[in-house]
Amino acid sequence: MKPILLILATVLMMACGAGSSTTPAYKLLSAEPGDFGKMSLYVELPSEVSEADLELIAKGLKEEYDGYDRTYIFYMLPGMERNKGAWATSHFTPELKVEIMGITAAERDAATAKPSADAVKDSLASAKVLGHWYEQQMTRMGFMLLEKDHKLFLRISSDVGVIMDREVARTVKQGVTRLDPVELDPNGEYYVIEKSGELGLYSPERRFALAKKVN
Repeated sequence: MKPILLILATVLMMACGAGSSTTPAYKLLSAEPGDFGKMSLYVELPSEVSEADLELIAKGLKEEYDGYDRTYIFYMLPGMERNKGAWATSHFTPELKVEIMGITAAERDAATAKPSADAVKDSLASAKVLGHWYEQQMTRMGFMLLEKDHKLFLRISSDVGVIMDREVARTVKQGVTRLDPVELDPNGEYYVIEKSGELGLYSPERRFALAKKVN
């Protein structure tokens, strides 16, 4: 059974910002030629860029690696792991097609917004923030550990707003903090604040995602 957060993540919207005429900075991670005129390029971006910027990068790489019928370019953000999906792609097959699967910086900021008493009343607006994370690759969601009235809540948000507030129970063992939903999760999911400070998202079988700390 797929983790519920991966199922929820499929409803997220994708968007892109305005481009520029200057190719943005990037790092080529690997160039992997394949059979039948195929080239796969893996690129790391320092942060999210627009679709127009991806086109500039793609055309520059296509000129550099000329002579291939099909060129597949995968864009990763810092901390992303190979073989778990890319933030965006720009493939020549042979015409260029750019696709952003992840979300933009503005959407990320919306997904990690702190509780607010504005607009709709937020019952956790006065809660103390104990931790704040964002997972870009698998779920594209923000996670915030809140404390109010001696209870702990894990707020899970996307760019469209709060998805759910889960009351959690905290267990600390050997420097690792485990957070289990008080109302048992039907998929057996739980969360772990790793020794690195990152938030691990776990199913009973494995850790399926790792959320980075938000400053």
